[in-house]
Amino acid sequence: YNDLTKITFPNSLTYIGDWSFFDNQIKTLQLPENLSYLGHAVFAKNHIKHVNIPKSKRTTNLNNKAFDKNIIVEC
Repeated sequence: YNDLTKITFPNSLTYIGDWSFFDNQIKTLQLPENLSYLGHAVFAKNHIKHVNIPKSKRTTNLNNKAFDKNIIVEC
């Protein structure tokens, strides 16, 4: 269990590796414009309800467990 509640990514970020932010307290998430890879369980077991995925949607590799154990109500 970790206490991270908010995170800001630079738009130049392209890769977020497996388990990077697992088991934190993040509630809202803004993904960067140039993101192309989200790893396994990267945001699993947080408190994420809102995820903003950029309209450019360059994310080409999104692991199906990236947001596991969150209750996302808005993308």
